[in-house]
Amino acid sequence: MLEIHNLVEAKSTAVEASHRLYIGDTNPASQSNLIVIEASGFNDSASTVYWQLFGGVAVPGAGTVALYSIRIPAGQSFYFLPKGGFLIYEGGIWAASSTPATFTAAAASIWALVKLVPVHQLHTAADG
Repeated sequence: MLEIHNLVEAKSTAVEASHRLYIGDTNPASQSNLIVIEASGFNDSASTVYWQLFGGVAVPGAGTVALYSIRIPAGQSFYFLPKGGFLIYEGGIWAASSTPATFTAAAASIWALVKLVPVHQLHTAADG
């Protein structure tokens, strides 16, 4: 059984085109591995966009392959609950894309809430 400590919420305060995922007030450039526990959001635009996850601390370049991509039709919500969490190496970022598998910058259009935890904060019950 897994126990989650120090769960952090990274949430939008307005519609966004991207959002860095990091723990606390530390410099995102120094972040280690993260586990996304849950994500949800809303597409506030008039066209379909894709909510995509990437490793790293900066918005990826055009054509970068997403680690995960979720299609969100215009005016619709999404919910992402990966079984066991979704590991992202060396920090993380989500971004809105107009294409499904690779990143193509889309206008700011997504409200999102992402729940994450640093890898070293995830323990099994046997760890004590």
